[in-house]
Amino acid sequence: MDSYFYLDQNGQQQGPVAANELLNYGVTRNIYVWKQGMNNWQMAGSIPELSNIFPPNVTPVVQPSYPSHFIQQPHRPDNLMVWSILVTFFCFLPTGIAAIIYSNKVDSLWALKDYDGAEQAAKNAKTWCLVSLGIAIAAWIFAIFLFYAFWASLLGIVAHH
Repeated sequence: MDSYFYLDQNGQQQGPVAANELLNYGVTRNIYVWKQGMNNWQMAGSIPELSNIFPPNVTPVVQPSYPSHFIQQPHRPDNLMVWSILVTFFCFLPTGIAAIIYSNKVDSLWALKDYDGAEQAAKNAKTWCLVSLGIAIAAWIFAIFLFYAFWASLLGIVAHH
């Protein structure tokens, strides 16, 4: 059988230990183990090779807390703060302010480990940046149309007199 590393109750890596000796080291089916060739740490009871070693329904007395470097975190979303500030100053103030508010929430929610909330705030910031940009483009198109309409009507009036 293969040798496994395991995380003790303090989240410290121990081992390697031969699979048939894991029980002697206090490893239960709910303790995370890893061996060469595995992508991630897994509960010992979920590994087919080890399932026959552990008695059924054994639970640990104390659930270990694992260091954050053993737990995969999602990718941190971009807060789009620079874009939010730019669209506030150069596009449309009200929707730009909304973009800044959501951009600011991304880092706060991430720090609180609310990864889904941070992702949603980043999406909202992006939406408000795009809305601001769209309003600015529409306003410029409208302004250019009015400019040409004004000069066309003014030149048309002068030409008739």
